[in-house]
Amino acid sequence: MRRVLSYDVERAANALLGYREGERSKVCSCWIEQAEVAHRYFKRFGRAHSFWGTGALAEVVPNVRQKDYKVEAEDRFSAMEVVFHCLVRSRTEI
Repeated sequence: MRRVLSYDVERAANALLGYREGERSKVCSCWIEQAEVAHRYFKRFGRAHSFWGTGALAEVVPNVRQKDYKVEAEDRFSAMEVVFHCLVRSRTEI
């Protein structure tokens, strides 16, 4: 996966707000795996993957329309925590 920027984390966290808390970790891990595959594809063939782009996490995360209501700060921080946890776990797994 390409270098993760704050935009990637924010976009993933916003997209995770649409999922139940129990599903968030699994969904985020899936996005990270897709970004890894896309990055390897880009490095090998020199072009973007047809579904997942060039390997940036933000390219894999589906577009989510901003909700019309306010999201609690605790829920947003919880979603960001899930993203960070999944990123760390993906980098430390052997």
